[in-house]
Amino acid sequence: NECFPCSHYVSIRYDNTRFHGYIPAYHLTMPRALHEWDGYKYRRGLKICATSWSRYRRRDYNPALLGVKEEELRTVRNFSQHEFANYVTYLRLMNVLHNFPREDLEYYYMLTQGNGQEARKVLATLY
Repeated sequence: NECFPCSHYVSIRYDNTRFHGYIPAYHLTMPRALHEWDGYKYRRGLKICATSWSRYRRRDYNPALLGVKEEELRTVRNFSQHEFANYVTYLRLMNVLHNFPREDLEYYYMLTQGNGQEARKVLATLY
C-alpha cells in the first residue's frame, strides 16, 4: 500500500501481523506527544513487561534477517572452575541458593561441566 509503506527495520512486535516483522513507517513517524507515557513501567532503567506466546507461533530467530553476519556469531563457553565458584557465590548473594556447602563445589562443577544454565537448574532445585 502506498499510504502505509513498511520500513526496513525489523521488530518482533510486528512478527505475526500483515507487516511480517517489519516496522510500518507510520509507527516510526508518530510524535511522542501522541503516545501514552509509560514511565510507570520502568524500574531502575529497565522496562518491565511480559509477553505471551500462547496465540502465536514461536519465532524462529534468523540472524540474517537481523543483520548479523556469520563471523559475528559466538557461542558462550562453559565456566572455568574459578568462574564457577564466582557464579555460585553470586547465586548465594542473590539469595537463589541457601546453605550451599563449600566442599561440594568441585562435585557440582563436575556434574554440570561448568554449564551456567544447567548449574542454576541443578543448584536451585537442590539448595
